[in-house]
Amino acid sequence: MKNINLKHLFKKYFTLILLVPLILNFLYNLFTLDFFQRLLNFDLINLGSTLILFFILFFVGKATAKTFNFQMISTGILFYFCFMFFFDNVFLFVSKNFSFSILFYISNALFFIYLLLKKKAHTELILLSLFFILNLGFVQIFFDEFNFSIVKKGDVAVQWFPMAQNIYNNNYFFSLTNPFLDGYGQLISYTHAVLLKINLNLINYEYVRSTTNVLYFLSIFLMTELKISKKNKLLSILIFTILILNSDWLNYLFIDSLMGEGVLSYFFAVAFLSVFNSKSSNSKIILTLFGTIYFTKQFVTILVLIACFSFFIFKKTRKSAVYAFIPFFVNEINLITNLTTSRRDAYASNFDFRDTILDLLTNTNLKLENAVIIFKNLIRDVPFTYLLVLFILSLIFYIIKSQTLSQEFLTLIVTFTLNLLLIVLLYISAWRNMPELESPIRYMLNLFHLVVAYIFINFDFFENSTK
Repeated sequence: MKNINLKHLFKKYFTLILLVPLILNFLYNLFTLDFFQRLLNFDLINLGSTLILFFILFFVGKATAKTFNFQMISTGILFYFCFMFFFDNVFLFVSKNFSFSILFYISNALFFIYLLLKKKAHTELILLSLFFILNLGFVQIFFDEFNFSIVKKGDVAVQWFPMAQNIYNNNYFFSLTNPFLDGYGQLISYTHAVLLKINLNLINYEYVRSTTNVLYFLSIFLMTELKISKKNKLLSILIFTILILNSDWLNYLFIDSLMGEGVLSYFFAVAFLSVFNSKSSNSKIILTLFGTIYFTKQFVTILVLIACFSFFIFKKTRKSAVYAFIPFFVNEINLITNLTTSRRDAYASNFDFRDTILDLLTNTNLKLENAVIIFKNLIRDVPFTYLLVLFILSLIFYIIKSQTLSQEFLTLIVTFTLNLLLIVLLYISAWRNMPELESPIRYMLNLFHLVVAYIFINFDFFENSTK
């Protein structure tokens, strides 16, 4: 009887047991680092503005999910941002003549008129209106308390802030034709512009912390939508929070700056989960959303392309797979018509594929020591390294207990493995002379939300299948 109880307890708290090192590490840092000062950086004005912005996006997502019959509210939130971006791309031949502000109002008017006409989300739209009014009042009362003097450094200064500023102060077409990085997709910067427009509606673009801090609340809400037990949902929120609060670097990358990782990692995870939780009735829309994630940043673009082609292989996604390429077709049309002076793809520009492949196949001009340096840089961040170990373990446990390998699981393994391979192979070959080798870790973090989500999805499956 005692053994049975022990087995039952082990089964029930299996995931929690594996997470103990992360929790202990956090508790240790709680009393040894300047944790409370970091926590207090979430001042009350910023926190209030962030929460209001979150509930605006929540009700936008809920209304959208109800209207289009999405399985997750997070899918509705992603749909809204992709719609804004896609609308500007489809009508670029006209939208290039209007300011971002005018286009924002036009696209939002069309979006919400459609939701009203479908008559499926009246309650959500009423609550959305109330939070929008609350936001207007909050900004009016506390505007002078907002902090606009954020230090711009590194990639924020040379890339993310200028692109968001170009879009917001002018329009998307202006940003594409006056690029800081010619040929880069601008979905991330477009999202930052939309967030500021909703949040404060300033005349000119400035970074406001609430527009990125909202990504924390969107992320933990995504964890609540995972199809896992309540215990594991709470654990996923706890671990995500611990990892973000436990590291100044992760905090800066994901929720407290304009760095692209926050939006990218969240969008990619939502799109990925949506593809494998969609109904056949809305699979065309979901796959179009997934294809739109291509317009973000390096490595993920390749992962999205490969996944899009893989959709033709599997029965579940084969009929609608072509819809994943609609964003690419629209972009190609714009490059031929409206953007004739722009580069097609900055990700592949100035990259000699032939020489790189030959170097790898013949072991020529390779800088293998870079792989060792990347590994050493990775293990310096012990919590994140342990997270990756947990993710790999979760994959192993899933394989052990699963009778078949689903399309979702195979796509997950290929995505994660290919991302690591691309990072290592490129940094020992084509990018072997890069001056710093910390960026590879950032490319691993592109899948941060996905890794956290599937650790709990896989372990939840293992717990429920253990006899």
